[in-house]
Amino acid sequence: MRLILTAVIIVGLNLSSLWVYYHYSRQDREALTPSILPYGASAVPVLDRLGFQRPHSTENRWWLILYFGERSRHWAIPNLKYAQILYERFHTSGLHVVGVIAGSFPEAQRLAELGLITFPLIRDRDRAIAHALGGSPWLDACLFVDPHKKARFSTVDFFDPEDLRQLTEKFLMGKVSYPESTIEIRLREGERLPELRLLKLDDLELVSLTDVQSPPFLIIFTATCPTCRLSEYLGEYVSIEHQWGVRPLVIFSQNFSRDDILCEARSRGIDTARFYVAAEAAGEIGDPYYWSASRTAEVLVIEMNYDGTIKRIEPWEKWMARWEGGTSP
Repeated sequence: MRLILTAVIIVGLNLSSLWVYYHYSRQDREALTPSILPYGASAVPVLDRLGFQRPHSTENRWWLILYFGERSRHWAIPNLKYAQILYERFHTSGLHVVGVIAGSFPEAQRLAELGLITFPLIRDRDRAIAHALGGSPWLDACLFVDPHKKARFSTVDFFDPEDLRQLTEKFLMGKVSYPESTIEIRLREGERLPELRLLKLDDLELVSLTDVQSPPFLIIFTATCPTCRLSEYLGEYVSIEHQWGVRPLVIFSQNFSRDDILCEARSRGIDTARFYVAAEAAGEIGDPYYWSASRTAEVLVIEMNYDGTIKRIEPWEKWMARWEGGTSP
């Protein structure tokens, strides 16, 4: 009897282990499955799940649906912010944008609360929208739907603002535009800084640049500074702060994610009290629409006069060379 009871217990434990393995391996397979509505498939179930009225075939209404999963958040904030630029530019031409969030996403929700994202932002609480898309609630996904409610483009896991721009232009304009090799920086020496709304990095409080006490130096990470180089730049920033005691005001363009900045800064022991993210496009430092256009500098350093006007503007590399060469003011 004891042997039978022991055998039953062992079998029960093995079955439990198999169930746990199956359950979690299924989640992993689900997370890695790159499936979503294929080209030409009906998007009616997705539109129904989103709760929006289906467009009539006579309407020139395109849908850009961005799904942000629970495990893939690296490009979420840049894509959301850039989708707002596309929405403002193409909404009158028939573009409708909707963002879908799986799980909790405080930064995105805060942007919506502040009115910095004005298109619908929906929580996929029961994963029903992910299932309608045919994808995974763990990964990001992008879907373009044409006026006939058919999927015209879909992808999962990785896409960036430049992809969104080119796809939108292709579908709504019929062709893709390309920027000039360089875009003019419209800040000028002797002028004052432009009005610009900022988000404090530490608590996402919305403030105006004119309300922030400006130090002698401002560092601006422009719209096309690659986020992959953020670590490199902040590593050099540490040397400025530690060796020379300089504490500039640092402003990141709106394509940067707060979480990415905080992670990199905290790993280096950087105090982020004077770090801000632009809450809106700053046209004076380049056209944010052409997200990947090359500029004269990825990072600009602005030296201010005591009267609040701009004394000097130069690329980060030149400014660093002057400090290291002992020729800084």
